[in-house]
Amino acid sequence: MNLFTRIIVLCLILVSCSRTPKDSFEDSVIRVNEANLSGFEFSKKLVRKFIEQDIKYPKQEIMTVLKKQIVDDFIIQALFEDFASANNILVKKDLLDEEYNKFKSGYPDTDSFDIFINESGQTKATFRDGLKEKILRDLVKSKLFEGQQFNVESKEIQEYYNSNIDEFKREEQVHLKQILFEAEEDGVRIQDLLKNSSNKNFETLASKYSLGPEKAVGGDIGWVNVNSYSAFKEAAESSVGQVTGIIKSENGFHIFKVVDKRKATLIPLKEVETRISAQILQQKQAKFLNLWIKEKVSASKIKINEDLINKISVNKPINL
Repeated sequence: MNLFTRIIVLCLILVSCSRTPKDSFEDSVIRVNEANLSGFEFSKKLVRKFIEQDIKYPKQEIMTVLKKQIVDDFIIQALFEDFASANNILVKKDLLDEEYNKFKSGYPDTDSFDIFINESGQTKATFRDGLKEKILRDLVKSKLFEGQQFNVESKEIQEYYNSNIDEFKREEQVHLKQILFEAEEDGVRIQDLLKNSSNKNFETLASKYSLGPEKAVGGDIGWVNVNSYSAFKEAAESSVGQVTGIIKSENGFHIFKVVDKRKATLIPLKEVETRISAQILQQKQAKFLNLWIKEKVSASKIKINEDLINKISVNKPINL
């Protein structure tokens, strides 16, 4: 029995736990205009949320929060689908396939992707359905934003910068390359190799001997905060261009090359104004979208069966 089948079985357990007649469990839990969600479908969404958030002992207060999330999500999705239908917005198969394959390509192989699908309490079909809903929401948002003017003025950027100044403080940083190894004697051997050649061969030795993933780029780990890691702090005591001695950490042993240093500073507004502008734009779009949803909710026929929702519960540990 795969995980999705076990979810269905657990949903049936929900019925018996709540002592609700099976026929009433097929009744509508939420109706938004013509869209409908049955008690059975609601319970499947509830169990999936338990799995997604790794909740094995669902307390009543947690269950209440998750149920509200399901209700809110269904209402918003129904409103988006109504708008999409009225404006002839469709999710084309080519676009869905493209997004599906893009997500799948983030896993090293098919087995890894299948494990993700299984452990998240889905089938590939239900995963595609969820992806399709997300794409539809994005298309609707784009359509809604088309006729709006979301101007971001320089004054707003300056005000955001001044009000969130701590966000733009940069700690003391050092640009490092490293050779990571498991045993101290390995470091001694690498030190001998470095002594018998110039420091310009550090990158070659890192590519050959380092155990870190950055060996693919000559051991370059880029800019790091000096105080974020004891080994970085010790390495930062060396001068720019210098190769450190062997430094021990909880991850093994390191030899670093100090490429450059930055003092703690406040990032100038000019360097972050594009990022701030994008954040303000997102805030304005979110505000507009929330108002649109509020208006649509007021204008829609929405019926929620609170009695049935309250009867849907899990009173035993989820052991899937």
